[in-house]
Amino acid sequence: MVRSQPHLEGAASIRDFGARGAYVVNELKRDAAATQGPVIALLEQRGAKYQAYWIANMIWVEGDDETRKQLAELPEVESIEPDATITLNDPVVPMSSTIAASPDTTGSDAQFNVSRVHAPDVWSQGYRGKGVVVGIIDTGVYPTHAALTGRSLGAANMVDKTCVACDENGHGTHVTGTILGTGSIGVAPEAKFVSCRALNKYGSGTISSVVGCMQWMADLTSDRPRVINMSLGGGFSDPMAEPIKHLLDIGTLVVAAAGNQGSCKSVGSPAGFGDVLAVGALTEDETANKMAAYSSGGPSLGVGVNKPDVVAQGSLVNSAWIGSPTAYKTISGTSMASPAVAGVAALLLSAKPDLTPADLAEILKWTADGNVTGAKCAAPNSFGTGLVDANRALEEALQVRARPQ
Repeated sequence: MVRSQPHLEGAASIRDFGARGAYVVNELKRDAAATQGPVIALLEQRGAKYQAYWIANMIWVEGDDETRKQLAELPEVESIEPDATITLNDPVVPMSSTIAASPDTTGSDAQFNVSRVHAPDVWSQGYRGKGVVVGIIDTGVYPTHAALTGRSLGAANMVDKTCVACDENGHGTHVTGTILGTGSIGVAPEAKFVSCRALNKYGSGTISSVVGCMQWMADLTSDRPRVINMSLGGGFSDPMAEPIKHLLDIGTLVVAAAGNQGSCKSVGSPAGFGDVLAVGALTEDETANKMAAYSSGGPSLGVGVNKPDVVAQGSLVNSAWIGSPTAYKTISGTSMASPAVAGVAALLLSAKPDLTPADLAEILKWTADGNVTGAKCAAPNSFGTGLVDANRALEEALQVRARPQ
């Protein structure tokens, strides 16, 4: 990490999302260009491989011990951190599914995990995510799936050069389907998306691949996402805090899966940061809102913040899969709960586009259904404020006057 102090004070007064994003991105790029020079000069002198970033003022380096020693002696260098592994908040063993999502225009055929957050109640009022772009940082997205056709606005790959728009794992496609897939599977079926592959076909990536995806999405102009979902994580990763903060400066809400450790004090990064909306998982039980045994509880690692913030169904969720345009699979995990909440955020933004990330997070938490059982951690570190309720959130959103963050 490079020492810096970007001047972002002016962002709070800019109400237009596009203008605000441009202001923040330009200031971050200016700051990085003004402060990284001595570090880059040393790296080039040493012949080290490196990649500079501006979404956080950091430089990824592959070098020897002497390079590390000399970097540590530079006054511009604030800290040197390992490029830690980031993985899927991996589900319980996947279950094959032959269920095909049928086209749905009324909401009557919505899957239970979708109707459970009351998405069809919002659809009936004319809000289905239209005009909202959601970012998915995951294993990529299968581009020709029938439930996602015509919805992608762009893709990137920060892992390898095998492809740009692809998914060799299935997880990212499943997540995307829950957010906005057509038929019965998606919460915001008229939203569009941009996707960035931060995890390989085995579901593994690094801090730098995730940060690279955040930077790519921040640098988009007309297609910059209003909401980003990250169903991934690891232990505590301090280098992820700064780019997430800057996404919020831009005006983008970050939603993340709480993790599947199944114990208290186990929510890692990115979900564990205070300004991320962390999502835990409920079981598939239709008779009660019951916490899934695998869902991680707080306080979060490293920063000790109460987590998760809210919950949604994570068990036995059916969604799009890879292999064919009509492939679907049923799997379980907090990875499957997080995209339902990201989809609800997209619904609210389609109804009231001037909501800030702070507005969205507050509304979703305030209007959640706290009637949840199976808590294993001291409140509120099992289920936060409860099950997200899109209909109640919409009622509240339409009364809120957006405010500076």
